[in-house]
Amino acid sequence: HKLTTIGLLTNSAVEMSLRQTLTAVNQPTLPSDSPIVAVNLEVSDSSPSSRINFRPRKIRKVSSDPVNPPLQITASSLSSKSTVDIALRHLQGSDEVLGTVISAHNNSPVFESSSPPFLSLARSILYQQLATKAAKCIYDR
Repeated sequence: HKLTTIGLLTNSAVEMSLRQTLTAVNQPTLPSDSPIVAVNLEVSDSSPSSRINFRPRKIRKVSSDPVNPPLQITASSLSSKSTVDIALRHLQGSDEVLGTVISAHNNSPVFESSSPPFLSLARSILYQQLATKAAKCIYDR
């Protein structure tokens, strides 16, 4: 009888527990004319594998044709009047002191830029990551 430790239990302890469970399950509790038949299971140490075989699931083919055409997402400028107004209202409601300052200046700020957004972003990253003089030299190239 081969003894192998599984956690804190040995094979014989697991086998004994399984036998007790099967004995309890196999007790006839139904009338004798019942169509249910009890099955006796045996546990052996000589089984080569304790692997449970599962039936393979059906592989469903996914259609490559989209049902709906892809949505076109258009990005609006973050400096548009409506976006700035929403941001200003949020700031006024969030901070009383800042709200007073914003209310004192009735006009919304205007963001004018002569360069495209990508170049502005690249420039700001350069100036943040490098010394100012080095960033200016790189940007001017």
